[in-house]
Amino acid sequence: MINTSVKLLYNDLSTGSWTRYIWSTIDVAQLVRDLHSQGSDATPCNLFLFNIVLSEACIYYDHPDNIELSIKFSEEAERFCEAGAGITSIANAQALMCQAVRHQMMGNDRLGEARMLRALDMQKELEQSSVYEIFDDAHKKSKQEIITRIGWAMFNGYAKSAAVLLWPVKSIPSRELVLERDCDRAATDTWSPYPVDSTTRSDHPRCFFRADIELSKIFARITQVLIDDSLDFHRFEPELESICQKLNTWKRNLPICQALCQNAPADYFAQHAEFHWAKIMIHTFVQKQKTRLLSEGLKVNSDKLTKCVTKSDAIYSAQQIAIINHDYMEQFGTRYMQIFMIQPTAIALFLLLTDLDSIENQQSFTVLSEAAAANARLWKLCEAILTMVRQTAEALRVTLPPRAERFLHQDAGTANLHGRNKFEGDYPNFLLASGQIQESEKVAAVISDLSKMYDALNLNSENPALTKTA
Repeated sequence: MINTSVKLLYNDLSTGSWTRYIWSTIDVAQLVRDLHSQGSDATPCNLFLFNIVLSEACIYYDHPDNIELSIKFSEEAERFCEAGAGITSIANAQALMCQAVRHQMMGNDRLGEARMLRALDMQKELEQSSVYEIFDDAHKKSKQEIITRIGWAMFNGYAKSAAVLLWPVKSIPSRELVLERDCDRAATDTWSPYPVDSTTRSDHPRCFFRADIELSKIFARITQVLIDDSLDFHRFEPELESICQKLNTWKRNLPICQALCQNAPADYFAQHAEFHWAKIMIHTFVQKQKTRLLSEGLKVNSDKLTKCVTKSDAIYSAQQIAIINHDYMEQFGTRYMQIFMIQPTAIALFLLLTDLDSIENQQSFTVLSEAAAANARLWKLCEAILTMVRQTAEALRVTLPPRAERFLHQDAGTANLHGRNKFEGDYPNFLLASGQIQESEKVAAVISDLSKMYDALNLNSENPALTKTA
């Protein structure tokens, strides 16, 4: 199995991966050095991380048994996770964070949240630790830089997970990350969409990482300001203006190397989709806060609150997410989807669900449904999202575009990568959480809480193990 493992690792690392989030979290060079030097005496922490890497790599491996291999390595990772439990190390922190994202994608976001918070705590312990004082200054600085970079990579995942599940982000890394831009040096990095195409594409991973950090900071503020129902109105208005200004500045200052084009790396598409996700979140949760403030008898300048992102702006962003998905599928097909496009796609689906009168919105909704269905073939969470969108449409008595309806009725239980077959997540229905459909009389009596939707997702609950379905 070692030869296969090394080949899988090499293929995924040499191409830059379809899932860059895992590689920005991992110090790949250090992992390879540690495994090489330790040989058969590799620590549980490093073996935990190694198996996480292989499990992720297998998902995109061009092999008929790639899913079975991914599940096998995931099970091995769990075993080494238990063996190394309680050990504070760089490898353990990295592995826990990557594993957290995987659990969330498999519909186990409560377990994912627990692993994610433990990883963040461990990274803070490493930052404050004196364990590296034994090294010379150069080595110590190198270790500290690695820990700082990993901390920001973890923050990216944490902030976006918080925005998905509507938790407030509690903290951001305390140390600034000094990262040279690829645009400021003779960058030679490339990315190849293996195994779709062997053509290499110019890649600026440092520019991407810097932009990702700044966007994640904005998502953090969105969770802290817009989702907080206790925030004082006098603080809310300036905070909202600050968020909108920062988001517009982020877009305006995005390096030209990060633009979407025919030869852009796959994850650039996800980053642009996330920008539009943020716009939609701002619009919808400002509407909810406006309703709350009015109910409390406060005088609210509605025009001032809603001018940052108008309803037409939000619809435009949903349409743009559809265009990004269309262009992505045109370039890469539907097998190798970007997991960080899942949430922007879901948010756009929910928003357009209430505004399907125009042909343009119907076309956008159909493209989004196709993208969601493609991801649902792999990830349990996407299966849940499809069911939730479909049930919301039925409750609202919305007539769906015919092709979109076929995608949304994709057979349940087809996701290849399962956590527990029983969906046990806290994934929110965006329209309910943001108060967008409480105003509708015809839905008030039909959807009172999320439990009805989750009940429909408890599929084949007899076997909680990881399984590959036909």
